[in-house]
Amino acid sequence: MHNSTLVVRNLLHNKLRTALLCIAVASSFLLFGLLASFHFSALNTDTSGSDRLIVANKISFTQPLPISYYEQVAQTEGVDAATHSTWFGGYYREPSNFIVSFAIDFESYFDVFSELEIAPSDLQKCSATRDGIAVGQAMADALGWQRGDRIGLNSAIFMNRDGGRTWEFEICGFFSDTNERGADNAVYFGFEYLNETRNLGVDTIGLVTLTPQSPDRNAKIINAIDTRYTNSPAETETVTEQQFAASFAQQFGDLRLIIALVVGCSFLTSLIIVGTTMASVIRSRTRELGLLKTLGFSDSSIVRLLLGETLAIALIGGAAGLFLAQVILLLAGQYADLGGIDMRWQVWATGMIFVLLLGLVTAVTPSITALRLTILEALGRR
Repeated sequence: MHNSTLVVRNLLHNKLRTALLCIAVASSFLLFGLLASFHFSALNTDTSGSDRLIVANKISFTQPLPISYYEQVAQTEGVDAATHSTWFGGYYREPSNFIVSFAIDFESYFDVFSELEIAPSDLQKCSATRDGIAVGQAMADALGWQRGDRIGLNSAIFMNRDGGRTWEFEICGFFSDTNERGADNAVYFGFEYLNETRNLGVDTIGLVTLTPQSPDRNAKIINAIDTRYTNSPAETETVTEQQFAASFAQQFGDLRLIIALVVGCSFLTSLIIVGTTMASVIRSRTRELGLLKTLGFSDSSIVRLLLGETLAIALIGGAAGLFLAQVILLLAGQYADLGGIDMRWQVWATGMIFVLLLGLVTAVTPSITALRLTILEALGRR
């Protein structure tokens, strides 16, 4: 009988136990797959192929840039179109009612973010109305806002020149997200309205977003922009949208440390569960091992059988967990903009290395027990 046949029969001898072990391993690698995807996306330095680049303050994207940078960046060789935006930090009535809100340049913003669809008449109305605001269709539906309504939004960042934090707006139009990723759960209003009424940060913007004439020119564009502002009061860092999303997530904590801790704990938990279970299995199958030795199976053959079982459990559980992580990211990407975060080959490669390590390490204790076991001891136990 071939060793692989024995491995399969041993795994199917107690289907429930095998299934539970695989589920335990899968849950660990599911966490690993999700967290590692964020990690490797943050490390990605390949700028080619990105359709949009973001120019932010080198110190932090929360620090402003002079408004003059916008025109200068737009005129950089290789730039097809550019726009600017400033985070408003808005909320509706109560701080708990957070609103994704930006002060933008209406004339250029929807050209750069072409996936946002707005009627030309609505865009013209928003641009012509000093306090006009464009509301995402999803947000308008959720809050029951209608065209022509006047709403007040409070800012957690800015104060107006009257000493308050409330800005009044007239709803002049609606926009939708053709990619259906939740980008229409936001509001946009004219930058000039904010600039004229805030008491600090006048003539500064948050970000400049640009589209290159060709993604192949991204590296040259990035170098040209960042070199231009070297040693200036507001140095810049130009990155892809994907890199910007990853750096934004990094603000909530040390992603590498979080991943290391979570993966370490998950791996240790799987190691304990699979290791102790396999040790228990060996004790319950002592007579079987004795019979195998009696039939002429060498110690190395028995070790290969045990190693095959642990590797099979690790491989089935690990592959299932990584596959589920990829499915979750794919589904999430259909309903939300993840900034290009996906399951890269590095995640799969690293995950499979951990799978092999898990299978090898958990086979150590059962193998040592089997090697020490003599035929007389095995057949004498009950």
